[in-house]
This record gives sequence, C-alpha cells and structure tokens, in this order.
Amino acid sequence: MFLEAASATDSLLAPGSWLLSPSSDAEFPEIVYGLNPVLEALRAGRVRAIRLGTASSPRTAEVRRLATAAGTPVTRVPTEVLDRVTGGAVHQGVVADVAILAPLTLDELIAGATAPALLLVLDGIEDPQNLGAILRAAEAAAVDGVIRQTRRAAPLGRVAKTSAGALTHVRLASVVNIARAVTELKAAGIWTVGLEADGDDLYDGLDLTLPTALVLGNEGRGLRRLVRERCDRVVSIPLLGRVNSLNVAVAAGVALYEAVRPPPPGGGAPPPAPRKWQPCARRRQALERLSERAHATDCQRSNRWAWVCGRRSRLPAMVGRVASVARVVLRFSIGPAGVAQSGRAADL
Repeated sequence: MFLEAASATDSLLAPGSWLLSPSSDAEFPEIVYGLNPVLEALRAGRVRAIRLGTASSPRTAEVRRLATAAGTPVTRVPTEVLDRVTGGAVHQGVVADVAILAPLTLDELIAGATAPALLLVLDGIEDPQNLGAILRAAEAAAVDGVIRQTRRAAPLGRVAKTSAGALTHVRLASVVNIARAVTELKAAGIWTVGLEADGDDLYDGLDLTLPTALVLGNEGRGLRRLVRERCDRVVSIPLLGRVNSLNVAVAAGVALYEAVRPPPPGGGAPPPAPRKWQPCARRRQALERLSERAHATDCQRSNRWAWVCGRRSRLPAMVGRVASVARVVLRFSIGPAGVAQSGRAADL
C-alpha cells in the first residue's frame, strides 16, 4: 500500500504525539530512521508504517518492496517533515514507526540465554555512537543479551541508526544498578569478566567458553569501583602503539570475537591452559627494539651511578692530597713555625 499524502504525517507531529524525538530518554524508541535500520526492522516484522521522502533510489525501492510484501503502509512526505521527526538527523529519506519491544528483566534475559551464555554488561556508556557500535558488534557475535543501566547512560533514541539496525535484534535488559546486576549474574553461575586498561590478566588468557558476561565501563572513567570489585576477573587488551587505550566499542568487538572464536581442531579436547600473549613478527621486532633501548638506558644509569660512587670513594684520598699540598704552600709562605701553629689551630 502506497499513499501520496502528508496530512496524516502532519497530524502525527502535533504536540503530544506518540512519535518520540531522537533525543528522548525513553527506553525503547517508536521510530527508526536510515536505510539499514528500517530494512532490518522490516525483516524483523516490527514496522507499523513507513514515511519516505521525495527522493528515490534503489535502496528506497527495496524498502517499498519489503513493506508492500509485509502489508505495511507507506506514505510519501516532504523531506522537511522527516527532518522535523528525526530532529535534523541523517535519515536518508526514510522513517519507520515500529512496534515497541517488551522490556526484559534480568531474570528473563538469563533464562532465555543459550548454553554457554554470552552476555554483555554496559556500565554507563554515555555516547550513542559507542552504544550503537557496541550493539552492532554484539548482534554480529550473536550474544544472548545486553544489560545496560537506565540512568547516566546513552538514550536509545538515536541508537537504532548508529547500530545499523542491530537494536531490532538484540535482546536488551535495562537495570537500575549495574553492581547488583553483576552480583545476580554470578549467583546464576555466569563468569563475570571486566575489561580495563590496567587489568590483572590478558583478555585471551581466560577460558571464555564458560558462561560469561563481559563488563565494559564508561568511556572516560572506565568501570566504577564497586562494579570492578564484584567482577570475578579484570582483564586488559595489550597495546603496543603509543596510545594508552582503545575505544570502548572497539574493545567490545575484540573481546566478543575472542569469546566466540572456534576452538582448535580436536572437538571434545579440553580448553587450552591460559597462555601468554604472542605478538606478530612486526610487533615482536618492535618489542625487541624497545627492550634493547630500555636495557641501554639502564646501563647508562648504572654507569653514571658507578662513576658517582667511585668519585665518592676516592674523596677522602683527594682531600688528603689537597691538605698535603696546602701544607707545602704554607711552609714556603709563612715558615715552619707558622705551619705548626696553623696545624694546631686546624686541629682545634
């Protein structure tokens, strides 16, 4: 069904409309925009209506085709209307009204996880771009669910676009207290592993084939103290360059794909023992150069210290020689009697 009308859309934009602004802090937005998010929402069967702009392209034609096949009404509206609905965001000429997902509780999320469970816990991710990228990586790695905090966290209004439609598929649970959620996960038999730049172990040294929840902290402060203390282990990703940290979405992708990496050939063989991280050849050469440079610096410091200590050990002898020379000079300048008298005065 394809309607050439704008009056219906204008009525939906009236004050008090159920359409949510992209900056809304509602838990589950009722609109998604952008080609990929709308296509994913159509494939998931969650779209109730679609608004298309005046421009046409092969991708918008695909949106119309899927909507027609699903019996979803499509309305053509001016681009200005889409700009108003999305708050000026990049909507690519398409906005969809979607059915609200029923919010999951933490218990429901755990009960619906497959064995072994793989969950992602977000401790205060505030940037919608980061949250969207994390959800995209989580959906690509087929995680069983994502747990986020309702307060001091990025709203979900803009995440549907940045996650490229992953928000449509990811099972999401929102909790008030992340530290309490970590405790409940541990009580359910799930191994909780926090990611920090100064972690105690390397991320690939743990057996992530067990039921695992990866805990990621805030972009700036990382994991909060109480959350970190309640994690079973805290690990880090090795950094060999000059930067001292990774973007939280990048770290999530690295850790998730380490967790889902297939085991080595052997089928039922037990998981390998924790191993030390082995860099590639180019990185190994860089590490060797850094090690040699550090060794040379230590040698220079040791030589300087030895020289200083040697000078200190020879100091009394040097003082004695200087005193002897001074006595000779005094003997020739003021005579033997004056030298003896000066010596007695110095002894006093």
